[in-house]
Amino acid sequence: AHDFVRQEPAAMDVLTPRPGLMARLGERAEHLMKTIVGINMLALMFLTMFDVIGRYFFGKPITGALEITEMLLAACIATSLPGVIHRNENVSIELFDSFFQLPWVRAVHKPVVGVVVTICCAFVSWRLWDLAGQQK
Repeated sequence: AHDFVRQEPAAMDVLTPRPGLMARLGERAEHLMKTIVGINMLALMFLTMFDVIGRYFFGKPITGALEITEMLLAACIATSLPGVIHRNENVSIELFDSFFQLPWVRAVHKPVVGVVVTICCAFVSWRLWDLAGQQK
């Protein structure tokens, strides 16, 4: 009862399952995030260019350009990070891998590290949210 797509790699006929709904939604979400990052990068480029032109040729820089740049950079990082983590392309340091020789320890290692990192990110997000609320 599976829906299959016929693919023909290198003189071999192979049937592979069609990606499910969640996989397609994930691909669309990742494409949307890449588009947002691209728009943010273009905005950063034009903001910097017009700020420099205004500053050096007309003596009038764009008011708040530094703050806008900081927010756009933060948005670029926050928007691109989920895709990087999903594709497992993030930087990892294998400093303690020699301690994880047992198969069951290796199997538990990634999920435990993922939970710890999620808790740390949640804590930082909560503190930033709290600090932002105090700025009113």
